[in-house]
Amino acid sequence: MARPLRWTVTVAATIGVFLLCLWLGRSVSFGWLPHDDSDRWALAAAFAAVGAGVVGAAVGWWAGQSEPAPAVRRDHRVTQRATASGRARALQVGGSQTTPDAPAPQAGDETSVVRHEADASGHAEVRQIGRDQHLPGT
Repeated sequence: MARPLRWTVTVAATIGVFLLCLWLGRSVSFGWLPHDDSDRWALAAAFAAVGAGVVGAAVGWWAGQSEPAPAVRRDHRVTQRATASGRARALQVGGSQTTPDAPAPQAGDETSVVRHEADASGHAEVRQIGRDQHLPGT
């Protein structure tokens, strides 16, 4: 469910619970409840505010949750260019450096396109990695 729709449900549920609790607080009559009309309205409003606050907090927590991560796209395209000279080092990674569970490229997968271009001179070092680089400890 989309986040704006979840917040709409949260607001509607909170208002609905407030009105229901307000109606219940005014309708129910026990001997220990106040007999004065203004005191009964104040007690009903307090009861409704507490009920709506509890429901609003619970449903608001649900509405505030982040969206699930989008599915991994199979049309992975990367183009990078590096120039290194002297003692410089260049690292080109076509995917992620921290996600060890990313899907590996499949043989014959035409939608996985990684293009690296590098120029190096002197004692320069250029490392090129076509997909994900799984670093130790990640």
